[in-house]
Amino acid sequence: PTDFDAVEVLSGHTLVNQPDDRRIDDSLRDFYTFIDHGRLVTALGNSDTHHLNGVRDGLARNYVYVDDTRTAPLDEPGLVRAIKARRVMVSAGPLLEVVVRAGTDGQAAAAGPGQHVSAPTGQVMLDVVVHQADYVRADTLRVLVGTGAGPTVVHRRAVPVGRSTLSLPVAIGAADTWIGVDATGATPLPDAIAGSYQREKGRPGAMPAALINPILIDADGDGRWRRGEAD
Repeated sequence: PTDFDAVEVLSGHTLVNQPDDRRIDDSLRDFYTFIDHGRLVTALGNSDTHHLNGVRDGLARNYVYVDDTRTAPLDEPGLVRAIKARRVMVSAGPLLEVVVRAGTDGQAAAAGPGQHVSAPTGQVMLDVVVHQADYVRADTLRVLVGTGAGPTVVHRRAVPVGRSTLSLPVAIGAADTWIGVDATGATPLPDAIAGSYQREKGRPGAMPAALINPILIDADGDGRWRRGEAD
């Protein structure tokens, strides 16, 4: 069955990327495959906390782009709408700010996570800001595009500790597609943040990771986004 709105992509119990156990990579691959077939589900992150110290609350979490940012009162229907609309950035460590610009001038149309933009020119500009606290070591940023051969990494960049900014051209072709961005690292998060579960299982620890819900690109300029099941 695929009739669900959202799926757990990052989880405190699966923040693992080892040579023989690539759980983060596997989860990202499966999620991007959904999007590539036009099955538009929302990627979410959840701590999946079962014990006091094994997996800490807030390890994997969701930043939702809502219209009304008040928490008292909380616009619960608006929050649900934003999640269903895929307006979410998922983080287990690094924070990602991502904008796609359909053009290079100041009037260019722009879109963020879960949104769509018309770009019939065959190329867009991608602006990415990576924020990391000094205890977070996500070292690799990937940019993926949906192609006829499936989700394809078109940029892979090293990212430093702290705040870094990238502006990258992305070729998109003539068919409606999508752009995804994620960041991962091989240095475990400290137990004070992540908990001790992964080390107790004989692994180095919980690894940092983050992703946006992909930005949809109307590449043929007809005002619609059509791919696989989606129209």
